Amino acid sequence: MRLRKSLLVIFALLAMIIGGGAVIGGLGDSAIIRAQDVRYFRIGTASVSGTYYSVGEVLASLISQPPGTQDCDASGSCEILGLVGIAQVSEGSLDNLEAVNTGKIESGLAQADLSDWAVRGVMLFDKEERMRNIRSIATLYRESFHLVATRTSGVASVADLKGKRVSLDRIGSGTHAEALLLLEAFGIGIEDIIMVQETPGRAAEMMLAGQIDAMFFVGGYPVKPVSELAFSGKVVLVPITGAPVDNLLEENRFLSAEVIPADAYSPSFGDTQSLAVGAQWIVNSAVDEKTVYWITKALWDKRNQDALLKALPLGGRIKADTAVHSGAVPLHPGALRYYREAGLLPGSKPAAGRQKPMPTVAGAPPLSRTAWQ
Repeated sequence: MRLRKSLLVIFALLAMIIGGGAVIGGLGDSAIIRAQDVRYFRIGTASVSGTYYSVGEVLASLISQPPGTQDCDASGSCEILGLVGIAQVSEGSLDNLEAVNTGKIESGLAQADLSDWAVRGVMLFDKEERMRNIRSIATLYRESFHLVATRTSGVASVADLKGKRVSLDRIGSGTHAEALLLLEAFGIGIEDIIMVQETPGRAAEMMLAGQIDAMFFVGGYPVKPVSELAFSGKVVLVPITGAPVDNLLEENRFLSAEVIPADAYSPSFGDTQSLAVGAQWIVNSAVDEKTVYWITKALWDKRNQDALLKALPLGGRIKADTAVHSGAVPLHPGALRYYREAGLLPGSKPAAGRQKPMPTVAGAPPLSRTAWQ
């Protein structure tokens, strides 16, 4: 079923590109997909080697049901007929916040503290206009701070990074922003390191080639680049602890102490003390309420929760009972409606009665033009 749906998504995209229609055969039955029958919902992620891209791909699949696929009950999952989710590569959290706020894309993934700061116009955003069009669909899971160093680098703590070749990820990524925050807490400036700005996948390759000494990566463990480095036996996972970290925890309500367990990567790493921050699914405020309501409903449908468990190592950490913790970022009215009906907001109770079926193209209105511009 998943393969069949993926093929139909591809044909739907082709239909949009050529502006006409595509007749699909050889898949058990014939389906006619016309560009006007399909609505597209983009999810800004990060580089293809990062956690966001993997999560975005799964989310896009869970909400996608192009014309011609089986309905929710028959397929064993719960999607929105006529909607095609697309995981879109980006630089990461900061890039996604900007793109969602300006309506270049409908939604994206971003770190919770950065979303909060962007909406309030503080910290990294204190010299910029507040991002007033950011809304939240859900806080999905906790992302761990990874600091990986070669065994020969002598890096055993953040303080040891002075004078080292360190990858902070690309500008626009959440990792880059958090790495600068962490370095500043330890009194380390950009001038104190040899800064490298590469994607996690490329940084891992450079570490194995001896071209850099360490790399930062913020993502929900296990993350592919760190797993590959751990397999090589040439690196260590550096603890992120100490008085500067304690100060960060006091100053930043979105950060929490975290232990990356030994079985996440390699027994040689042991349990590693670190930090974590929430990952949010954000959406442009102009996307219509009904669309976001059904997307939120599909996300937390039990069948899709089971699919998350199977598709993602961190799938079990994506839970509805923590989804509404969005800080200063308002929940989108569509998401708010779902959480209220589901009894997940303080003081709310689950709505009585039979749940409505997932909508068809005609049942859910098109995305707002503002969100597409």
